[in-house]
Amino acid sequence: MEFILLVFIFILGTAVGSFINVLEARLYKGEDIFKKPSHCDFCRKRLKWFDMVPILSWVWYGGRSRCCRRKLNWQYPIVEFITGVSFILIFLRTAIASLLHCFIAGKNIFLCSLTMEQLNNGTIVFFIIFALCFAIFLQDLKYQAIHQGLLNLLLITTFIFLIIINFSEFTNLRIYEFRSKFQIPDSKFFQNIAVAFISSLPFYLLYRLSKEKWLGEGDVWLVAWMGLFLGWPRVFWALYAGLIFGGAVSIMILFLHLKKMRDTISLGPFLLIGVIISLLM
Repeated sequence: MEFILLVFIFILGTAVGSFINVLEARLYKGEDIFKKPSHCDFCRKRLKWFDMVPILSWVWYGGRSRCCRRKLNWQYPIVEFITGVSFILIFLRTAIASLLHCFIAGKNIFLCSLTMEQLNNGTIVFFIIFALCFAIFLQDLKYQAIHQGLLNLLLITTFIFLIIINFSEFTNLRIYEFRSKFQIPDSKFFQNIAVAFISSLPFYLLYRLSKEKWLGEGDVWLVAWMGLFLGWPRVFWALYAGLIFGGAVSIMILFLHLKKMRDTISLGPFLLIGVIISLLM
């Protein structure tokens, strides 16, 4: 049963990864996400369901479109695989914490196996937050722009998540228990709002003073989300790690002559890497 559950979560993750590929591209191009049917990137022919099976369709057709046999981007299976693995890791961290909780409580750890019980509301919300962050990561990396709709959805989801955490001990949603097991920072709601404002203020000033030459408006909103989600002091470590890592990569890119000094380099992906580092600390 444990293996079947992990396979189910991986398949769920790959399906979400497939949607992320559609989401980041269509939002940037201004296309409708839900009403417009999936189509071939080249000949625009409508795809069948068997053309869109995550990873397997790409492998089966040799990385080419079935309708016009044009070579497809490696991004599709890679994003689907990464999302599937990430969903498993998110679930396992919650599940392992549950097993440790059983052990500390003096229960028989062998009777506390992996079950759907660990796939609680908090885990699902974290799946959503990860998916939105991954879409933002890809969009900023590819197009050096972040769609405001993605940022708004991420901020609203996190905002609601934090509200529920503050009152979850009075509900049956069990997100409070999830937060403590997953080591999510303490959700002092109003404090996190203040941290979001203070941490994003320097970036907003840079954005305004440089007239978007140094960084974009999307980066300001992304930093605001980091403050809201991480709180203090994790947002400091996330910004520190993201900026240091981004600076090192930028220097390497310039050294290898992959870009020129006047070219712009996306900041968003490095900030999100900083978020991951801060959560692992």
